[in-house]
Amino acid sequence: MEGKKKKKFLIKLLLIGAALILFAAIGIYIFLTHRTYNNIRVLNTVTLERDNGEKYAEFADGILKYSKDGVALLDRKGKERWNFSYQMQNPVVSVSEKSAVIADKGANDLVVLQSKGVKGEIHTSLPVEKAEVSRQGIVSAILRDGVSAKIVCYDAEGNLLVEHVTSPTTTGYPLDAAISDDGYTLLVSYLFIEQGKMTTKVAYYSFDEKTEKKENHLIMEEKYENTIAPSVFFLDNETSAVVSDNQLHIYEGKEKPKKKQTVQIKEQIQNVFHDDEYIGMLLKNEKNYIVKLYDKNGKELLSKTVEQEYKNVKKVPELLFRASLVQSLIQIDGVDSVKLYIGGDPLCDANGNEIGAMNDEYFVQNIGSTLHTYQSVDLELYFANSEGDKLVTETEHVRYNSNTLKEKLIVEELMKGPFAETYKKVIPMDTVLLGVSVKDDVCYVNFDNGFLNMTDIQPEVTIYSIVNSIIRGGSASKVQILVNGDSNLKYQDQVDLSQPLTEREDIVED
Repeated sequence: MEGKKKKKFLIKLLLIGAALILFAAIGIYIFLTHRTYNNIRVLNTVTLERDNGEKYAEFADGILKYSKDGVALLDRKGKERWNFSYQMQNPVVSVSEKSAVIADKGANDLVVLQSKGVKGEIHTSLPVEKAEVSRQGIVSAILRDGVSAKIVCYDAEGNLLVEHVTSPTTTGYPLDAAISDDGYTLLVSYLFIEQGKMTTKVAYYSFDEKTEKKENHLIMEEKYENTIAPSVFFLDNETSAVVSDNQLHIYEGKEKPKKKQTVQIKEQIQNVFHDDEYIGMLLKNEKNYIVKLYDKNGKELLSKTVEQEYKNVKKVPELLFRASLVQSLIQIDGVDSVKLYIGGDPLCDANGNEIGAMNDEYFVQNIGSTLHTYQSVDLELYFANSEGDKLVTETEHVRYNSNTLKEKLIVEELMKGPFAETYKKVIPMDTVLLGVSVKDDVCYVNFDNGFLNMTDIQPEVTIYSIVNSIIRGGSASKVQILVNGDSNLKYQDQVDLSQPLTEREDIVED
């Protein structure tokens, strides 16, 4: 930086940035202490070995054990419920109430998990920097593209819902992103320099056709000067939160989010955790660590001092912060390059080599924005009548992403069940959809073993609700139903699934 004033200004900014503790949301269970406990007793002790760099996270009333080679879900006694193999160099996990995602940080693979096992696998076009998952399995991820970044959202099966490319010179650099459980609202925290000040911009994007939007699906944005907000999340579809270096902001509203409460944080924020009702923080003052718990209105419910040292605090990766800082500073008139120092020593890379001065040519740029569109369709779906022995039709108006296979959409709507109270759901409740594809005029629908569970619906009614609905609403003329990839079976010992099936009208109620 040329000139003493500019050098002092840069140093000041760097000191501000170095003083901020950046963190990421973690999925740990929240204990709300509204009652007093006088003693405890140990019911069971399980020894967990870490021979191969294994890590653990609480999930689905059990414990996730994951490593570079795969993941397994253990029950509370340490017994394995299921496992799944993969190859990752740097697996990191994000856990919500009903779903989890394992991302190969710095690489291109994501695995979406639910209580019964793997829900879907995702291969990204760019390296994953950060990934979060909602209760319904919707994954939001920040992908690294040099100095720029791409925000993407997928459903649990890996279908792309949203793709948004950012740039430090236009939107700012994304520090965190989250999507609501219904998949309609995207919340992003950007970092940029505006008029010589480090600024955070919080932006809400809506993909709901009923919501009035600005350019690029934007419905609301708000700026915070001289602060960084590295953590954003949804508590529910109507309530969201933004955590900066010294404040907790709570927003309410779906179509027009408005700030409901701001909580001042005097201590250093080390970590943040939450569920759908409460927000917790691990804080640090000069002597101790403090755990605080807030409700959705920002009211403090609990404050507890923790004397033990807290470790493994996550930070925004240095490369991202460096890229966003450099690209922002060079927008200032007279600033052609930036050289960073730590404690008076030049910044070095992982190999100990001095990085030196950086300018706009040091990083690769990708400017622009693409948001995938949604569309609506009327689906004629077949459900069971009140006796469960005949098919009845129900027309449903559905909004869906244009990239979603229509046949898959139909099956998913069948799994949700009918709106009419007199009609019955045809697919067993615990069924997991493993995949839907169309080839050579045949639609292949693959369920897990949950599909074989007994119900009060006649077997042929269940099968032909799927077949009739797909043929009426999709492009295929035949439907092949599989269970764990196998079609060589009879559903409930009555309906032969070994061959593709065609539509039947004789079991439709008049």
